[in-house]
Amino acid sequence: MAGDSKHTQGLTSDTELLRSLSLLYVEDDPEIREQLAQFLSLRVGEVYLAENGSQGLEVYREKKPDVIITDLLMTGMNGLDMAQAIQEIDPEVPIIVTTAYSDEEAFMRAFDMGIDRYVMKPIDPGFLINAITKSARLVSRRRECTLNDRYTRFLTDIHSEFVVVVSQQGQVEHLNRPFLQFLGFSATEGFNRHYDHLGALLVNTDGTPFVRGAAGRWADALVEAQDGGGAILLLRKPGALETAAMACFVSCHSFPENGKRVFIFSSVERLEERLEVLKGVL
Repeated sequence: MAGDSKHTQGLTSDTELLRSLSLLYVEDDPEIREQLAQFLSLRVGEVYLAENGSQGLEVYREKKPDVIITDLLMTGMNGLDMAQAIQEIDPEVPIIVTTAYSDEEAFMRAFDMGIDRYVMKPIDPGFLINAITKSARLVSRRRECTLNDRYTRFLTDIHSEFVVVVSQQGQVEHLNRPFLQFLGFSATEGFNRHYDHLGALLVNTDGTPFVRGAAGRWADALVEAQDGGGAILLLRKPGALETAAMACFVSCHSFPENGKRVFIFSSVERLEERLEVLKGVL
C-alpha cells in the first residue's frame, strides 16, 4: 500500500509538471499535427503549433515555450535547422525529435547538437509523454536553479561588503552590486570580458602579486589562507594607481555540494572604524 501511495504521488507530481509546461509542436502533416495537438492539450499546460521550421522558429521567438517537439524532415527549414537556430537563442531548451525515417546522418547531427530524445513514427502516445515528462523535469530543475540564483543575487546585492561567487574552477560567476561599482562594471559579464580571473587584481600587502599561474589558483590560495584565520590583501581598482588599492580582509565560505565558493572582501579601514565604535559603546 505504501509503495502504491508513493507511486501515486510521483504520478501526481509529473502531472503537475506537465500542466505547468508550455510546448511547441512542429509538424508539416496537418492530420498528425491536429491529432497529436488534441492529445497534448489534455495533458500539457500550453501547446503552440507550427507547420514548418520557419514558422516554428517564429513561434519560439514570440512565445519562448519550455519544450520543443519537432518533425525531422519538413519542407523549407527542416527540424534540425530550426533546432539549431533555437539553440542559438537558448542552448538549454529540451528538444524532442519525431521521425518516420532512420537517417543515420541526421541522427548523428542531432546527437552532436545535444538532442538525445527521439520518438519514432507512428508515435506511441505513452512513449511521447514519457519523453516530455523527462524534459519537464529538466525544465523544473532549471526553474529552481534560476529562482535560487535570483535569491542569491538579491542577498549578495543587499550586502554592503564586496561579495563574489566563484565556480570550482575559479571562474567568477557573480559579483554583487557594491563590488561591481568599485570595479567600474555594470555587470559580471563585463568584468569577465576584461579579466580572466579576480586574482589579477589582488596584491599581497608587501606589493607582490597574490598568486601566479592558472586562473583557478587564486581561489584555491584564498581557501588555503582560511586555515590561518583569513587573509588581508590589497584589492586594486582597475585603471587606478597601485597606491589607491584597498586593504581588505577576505573570508571564504565553501559549498561542496555544488562546488561554489563565496568570498567576502571587507574593507580593513571600515572594520577598524566599526571596532572603534564598538569600543566607545562598551
